[in-house]
Amino acid sequence: MATFLALLNFTDQGIRTIKDTTKRAAAAREL
Repeated sequence: MATFLALLNFTDQGIRTIKDTTKRAAAAREL
């Protein structure tokens, strides 16, 4: 059950975080 909850939390919040991370990675490459 904990794994399922972690997956749910990851998909909900993780998708936004991943999008943020890709933006940050692109910005870091430009620097």
